[in-house]
Amino acid sequence: MQAIAAKILSETMRVARIVLKCRTVRSINLAVRQAEITMKKKADKDLNENSDGWEPPWMDSSNDRKTPYTEEELEQFAEGFISSM
Repeated sequence: MQAIAAKILSETMRVARIVLKCRTVRSINLAVRQAEITMKKKADKDLNENSDGWEPPWMDSSNDRKTPYTEEELEQFAEGFISSM
């Protein structure tokens, strides 16, 4: 009976090691894929930045404020800035 229990335990441990290896390989593959995606995004960004006509995101007019400041607000900001100097 002990021999059978030892054989079952041995087989269980062997299967557990195989499962652990598979999980490790899967997690390594996932990490490699994520690194490849990150590198591709960076390469695409570098390509975009080096292409003609590229502008940084802060120059994009679609990001501009939709409701511009009124003259009174601009005057208030300028006065506040000047008085803080």
